[in-house]
Amino acid sequence: MGKALPVIVLLLPCHLWAQAAPTVEELVREALAVNPSLEEVRLLLAEAKVNEIPAGTLPDPMVEFMLSDARFPRFTVGKEEMSMLGVTVRQDLRYPGKLSSRKQQAQAETVVREAELVRLQAQMVAAIRETYAQLYALDSELEKLEQALDLVQVLQETAQARYAAGFTTQEAAVKAVLVKTRLQERKADLVRQRVEALAMLNRLCNRPLNSPLGVVRNLPSDLPLPENWPDVAWERSPEIHVLEAEVLAAAREVEVAKNDLKPNVFATAGLGSRGSFGAVATLGVGLEWPFWREQKQKPQLQAAQLRLSAAQARLAAVRAAVREAMEKNLAAWRNAQEQQQRYQQEILPLAVAALDAARAAFLTGQVDFSTVIEDFNVWLEAQVGLAQRQAQAFAAWARIRLLLGDTGGAS
Repeated sequence: MGKALPVIVLLLPCHLWAQAAPTVEELVREALAVNPSLEEVRLLLAEAKVNEIPAGTLPDPMVEFMLSDARFPRFTVGKEEMSMLGVTVRQDLRYPGKLSSRKQQAQAETVVREAELVRLQAQMVAAIRETYAQLYALDSELEKLEQALDLVQVLQETAQARYAAGFTTQEAAVKAVLVKTRLQERKADLVRQRVEALAMLNRLCNRPLNSPLGVVRNLPSDLPLPENWPDVAWERSPEIHVLEAEVLAAAREVEVAKNDLKPNVFATAGLGSRGSFGAVATLGVGLEWPFWREQKQKPQLQAAQLRLSAAQARLAAVRAAVREAMEKNLAAWRNAQEQQQRYQQEILPLAVAALDAARAAFLTGQVDFSTVIEDFNVWLEAQVGLAQRQAQAFAAWARIRLLLGDTGGAS
């Protein structure tokens, strides 16, 4: 046997990483303040509130000027008793209940916009949290890959030294280079995925193109949920609130359509001048009768009733979808929590121990390099897997908070 090689201690170096990213809640506040989609819905809400005022207001009055000439084309006002110049004002009124029903319909549309704003805020908060979790998993994996590349470099040098000394075959050195190349390939893919995730985050925060973000090193560890959170979610779900508001708005539309079957009232007042024959005053009241109701008002009522039924069906479908989301997200959250604990207590310590044992055995010639690489891959996947489970737990929690209507403190 040849002389023994010195034992090489393989230490994982500490890298100086870039500046840390803002916390997830800082990004949430930033997005809620500057996201243009939110601003659009806020403006639509303001528009709906403004529309409440004209919805409960009478139509504009109409003014009519009149010439009545008994000997036309001769101008005989003041010469003929039947000839006169006059002005008439007409004000369309509404059957009792019509104006109030239209105003209630406009108010119901405002409620829809308010619910849509809350829903969009909650969706945006959840999207930022999920993207942040994705970035955490990617950054953690990139950090572990850097450590792995350094470790593989040391393994490669060790394999080459053992091959040069005749203690192993050339396969070990070649395989070390192959593993290093595959790690670099994986790193390039992760960098691309990070660019894509960061692009989404920059869009949500309305940041300029290619805005950088520091390394996401930590996720919030305290993930509270109300003990009776399914009941709370049922009461606060933004999706359910939007559909409930739409059902209410559709019901108000039906009331408006029913009232349109009733006649409208109008009043007129006029004043005419007959010159030397004196003035003439007229007062009148009339009805605008829905004569074509079979072809106009009744089909409009039927259409409104169908829209109400459709909105009620959508509400039932959304409630079913919320129930499904409750079950799925709770299962995902519990699973991620359990798996995270399993990684911390069992998988990761065992993977580290196995790699340490394989390295020591390889240096003394007890195992070949394939065993070291196999245990190295297990170690790397364990390191990455822990971060992924942490990210999965946080993302599932974010989706549950979405069901709870969490708007990140937005008013």
